[in-house]
Amino acid sequence: MRLRVSPGTPSPYPLPRRGRGVTLRPMLLLGVAAILLASQEAWACSVCAGDVESPLTKGAMAGVLVLVGVVGFVLAGMAGTGLFWIQRSRRAGHDSSSSRTP
Repeated sequence: MRLRVSPGTPSPYPLPRRGRGVTLRPMLLLGVAAILLASQEAWACSVCAGDVESPLTKGAMAGVLVLVGVVGFVLAGMAGTGLFWIQRSRRAGHDSSSSRTP
């Protein structure tokens, strides 16, 4: 169902007005960001700010490397699957670069 409005009639769905001062939401977000960035704890975690040679720091670094390896392995598997599908499609004769015209 379409709503018909004649040109002189005001719209039942008025558009929001722009340029009417500063709203509360951007100011609130700016304030929260300023508080978070100003605190010393936001700049480094206890592991990073501690001793570089401690076992806790070495364990955290090893954990990060394991997670990066897992993500890389999954992405490589997805890329390999895509390449396998392309190769299989070309062998079957369904080359995507060729276009049929009726």
